Amino acid sequence: MSKPFIEQTRAVRKAVTYRFHRDLLKGQLFSTIDDGEEFHWIDIEFPSKIDPKGTFYNCALETTRYAFEEKCRELAFDNAEKLHPVEFSWIDPSKGNDNQLLWNGLTYFEFCNQETTRLMDSGEVFVCPEIRKKRNYKWGVGLIGVIDEPMLNTGNITEFIHHFWGMGEPDFFQGCPVTFKSARAESQ
Repeated sequence: MSKPFIEQTRAVRKAVTYRFHRDLLKGQLFSTIDDGEEFHWIDIEFPSKIDPKGTFYNCALETTRYAFEEKCRELAFDNAEKLHPVEFSWIDPSKGNDNQLLWNGLTYFEFCNQETTRLMDSGEVFVCPEIRKKRNYKWGVGLIGVIDEPMLNTGNITEFIHHFWGMGEPDFFQGCPVTFKSARAESQ
């Protein structure tokens, strides 16, 4: 498949969805290759309730806490890049400049770690529970989901799917913003 799944013909989508039901779902509500009982994020696949024979969702589901930490980490790397653009060499790491002192005697990665903690404790960063479709996936319709749960498990993953179906499988949904503190600040 060279085109995104959603742009394939109905016959192609039905054939792929049939194989998805037969080979992956095997009578379950959703499928995943991740092992374990609880997760901060998980990749799942589940069928459409509106078009169960022709569409399924390829979903990256994460907790708000995980999304918050990732957002702070990305902002920290952006801030470090503004101070001093970093050049990485995957072929020869010794040729990169990521070990040079960047700010206040810290290397690039030390600064990023410190900046991540600062951003987490600042109260300026927040995330929202959300659902976002991504129509460019080759395997199913892409879906990004963020739910306000401490950990993901079979129960709240099932609730997420039923909630998504109950809303009519929207292209986008956003809940109320939430924020956290770093683990260091929460333990004090």
